[in-house]
Amino acid sequence: MKGQIGKYCFAYQLEGDPSQPAMLFLHGFMGDRQEFDQQIRALSPYFYCIAIDLPAHGDSYLLSELLIGSHSISNHESQRSHGQGESAPILLEPCYTMPAIAHLLIEFLELLSIQRCTLVGYSMGGRIALYLAINFPQYFDRLILESTSAGLTTPSARGDRLVQDLLIASKLAAATPTQFQEFLDDWYRQPIFANLRLHPHFTDLGDRRFKQKPLALAKCLYTLSVARQRSLWQDLPTLKIPVLLITGDLDLKFVQVHQQMARLLPFAHLAFAPRCGHNVHFEQPQTFTAIVQNFVFLQNKVC
Repeated sequence: MKGQIGKYCFAYQLEGDPSQPAMLFLHGFMGDRQEFDQQIRALSPYFYCIAIDLPAHGDSYLLSELLIGSHSISNHESQRSHGQGESAPILLEPCYTMPAIAHLLIEFLELLSIQRCTLVGYSMGGRIALYLAINFPQYFDRLILESTSAGLTTPSARGDRLVQDLLIASKLAAATPTQFQEFLDDWYRQPIFANLRLHPHFTDLGDRRFKQKPLALAKCLYTLSVARQRSLWQDLPTLKIPVLLITGDLDLKFVQVHQQMARLLPFAHLAFAPRCGHNVHFEQPQTFTAIVQNFVFLQNKVC
């Protein structure tokens, strides 16, 4: 399905009975609305499942991109000239800031007449989900975060991360198709994806990522960088809804982050998937789904 809100043109999918409780899924960086397909198939008998291509991802784009023709050509064609000596494009895109994307998603829920829903977010999508739950609490009755941080807390950490993201985004924005493939190879060599690389369907995941638009991804990576986001740690105690924190037990960084978050959240539930890394829903989809089902059905019984 396709929709438009203001400057945003976006793609989304709906599964299940609209009369059932709603559940909104937000993918991570370089993901798309199909990211949680296996979970949606399992949950759609009980929930009205909604998945959207976040801005800069999948089949979503800005009207300004269409007007200048960048969306009408191939994903990589518009980047080729940047690899031939032209100056790099401006990476800061106001439409990709955290507040802008959050307001888009709230308008999207209102467009679908969704008054309240369960919110599921992975990594970058988890940061967006956490921001939404804190700033628009009236729309959400529970929150599920996979491998998600509440932000950076020190100026030095922000500065270091912003420099890192600028370097990565600059290379990505100027990437030819071959360079984009090299970028993907380098991206998934990060330690947090070590277990993911061993998955039998990892090649399929890489093929889906290669269909993305490098310039749009570069702008999103830089504009939506965790270094530019206001830290949400101080807001965690204000969340009065149940929050499920999921990560793999091999992702030691996010095991620690989630433990720290749980100490500040009034109604936190921790889940660590065994023998799993950063991307639990892909590495162990059945385990992830079971964790989510146990959480939401437990909350339904409590309610």
